[in-house]
Amino acid sequence: MTDSSAQPQTIYLADYRPPDFFIDRVELHFELDESATRVCSTMNLSRNAHAAGQPLVLNGRDLNLVSVKLDDNMLDAGDYEVSAESLTIPTLP
Repeated sequence: MTDSSAQPQTIYLADYRPPDFFIDRVELHFELDESATRVCSTMNLSRNAHAAGQPLVLNGRDLNLVSVKLDDNMLDAGDYEVSAESLTIPTLP
């Protein structure tokens, strides 16, 4: 859950930087049910040239991660990190 009483933080133009990855394509598949919703996301990403060696970080809240695939290969739990607000894949080809 998020704290709705938290004050918003000011973000200045100088705080922005180019993204480490570009999202070239996204496919979403939704399975809607009265008790749960399942979303499968397939993304094609390309690394920004300035971001060599940077991890892939995907933000998301209140999600239940089922699995992660990279280039059609299922990743083991030790291949990525999950927090309450993000999924991080530290090493990418």
